[in-house]
Amino acid sequence: MLGRAFVRFISLMIEENSNAQISFSVVLGMCLGLFPSYSLQWVFCLCLGMLFRFNIFTVLGSSICFFLLRSTIEAPLHDAGLIILTSLPSLFPLWRWMYHAPIFPYSSFNHTVDAASTLLAIALIPLVWCTCYFVIRHLRDRILYYWRSTKLFRTYASYRYLSK
Repeated sequence: MLGRAFVRFISLMIEENSNAQISFSVVLGMCLGLFPSYSLQWVFCLCLGMLFRFNIFTVLGSSICFFLLRSTIEAPLHDAGLIILTSLPSLFPLWRWMYHAPIFPYSSFNHTVDAASTLLAIALIPLVWCTCYFVIRHLRDRILYYWRSTKLFRTYASYRYLSK
């Protein structure tokens, strides 16, 4: 049963224009925007995006939006990261182990803003995916109709036709 779910997940990842694929593209862009740049989790998400051929424009757009969001809420992220890293003494052995482990220091988890933004991204994954999935499912036809009626799309379509 778990094998079937995994095969279904992989088949959803290969489809480039399904609602789930576009929602996963938004989630990947959110993770790339909120994770610290060039950290272990950021590189993992980038490799995941290349492996499953996510919609690059959706990933880039949501990545830019969430990076700008992260930049605007950096002060509250610093405060939240400080609370996460210093006020829970039961987690001190975990932080010490992660800092001295061979690969975890590359996750930048010892910085307050990076720790809070990583945990925020992980917490928002289900919410963002469900929201995007249902919005895309209900509004996709209207958005495509509007996009195809714009002058930019008509120009793009005419140049695409001329290049063939």
